[in-house]
Amino acid sequence: MAADKEKKENPVLADYLGQLRRKLFWMSGKKKRMLIEETKAHLEDLASDIAGKDKDKAYEKAIKRFGTPREIARNYKYLYGYGKKFIIVMLAITILFSALTVPFFSNFPPVGEDEEAKDTIQNISICCGVTSVIFTILTFAVIIFTGIKGGRWHGLAAGLAAFFTRTVIILGFLAFYAWISSFISEKISEGADTTIEIDFNFNAAQVCGMFFISILMVVAGVVAGRGIKKLKKDKLFDEEDDEDLETF
Repeated sequence: MAADKEKKENPVLADYLGQLRRKLFWMSGKKKRMLIEETKAHLEDLASDIAGKDKDKAYEKAIKRFGTPREIARNYKYLYGYGKKFIIVMLAITILFSALTVPFFSNFPPVGEDEEAKDTIQNISICCGVTSVIFTILTFAVIIFTGIKGGRWHGLAAGLAAFFTRTVIILGFLAFYAWISSFISEKISEGADTTIEIDFNFNAAQVCGMFFISILMVVAGVVAGRGIKKLKKDKLFDEEDDEDLETF
């Protein structure tokens, strides 16, 4: 309804506001509506200050003076941040990807006489190792993207989500495999006929390495957010200084 009303009033203004609305997709609905209304009022004031009978030309000049939808959306996102929708989606993706970064079976080579079973477990081990590397890279990419787009607090939230997800899974699997190892040992001691054993060769260095990667994910989110915020701030003030010089 609002878009139809804008279209009836002026097509140039309606098209501009429509583009701006799409650029502000990740913002909350209430904040987005407020910014659209403020932008509309500002453009109407600028257009009214420009003399001339051609309203379209007046709005085109006002828009040129005000800035493109991309520039204005960028400044709005810098000043007001992103909405809950953005961080919820990014956290969900981070949790999903980070859950697949733990190398479940890659450090558990099979021991026993059954060659077919040994080959199967070895293939699973290799696949899990490759999957872990791929999703570790993807998780870092998502965390850094979240920090760049949402700022250091969003980057921190994504990093912590990855850290706690990995921690829970690592501890859970270590406990599970310890239980399996104990169970197999108990069955063997009871004289059970077992042809496959699993050699649990996780050591302290490997576990510490996995936790170190988890900590790096948190650091990556914070650093990306802080760094990009400084760049955006410097760029924003540089543009404002340029406009002041042009006006002067």
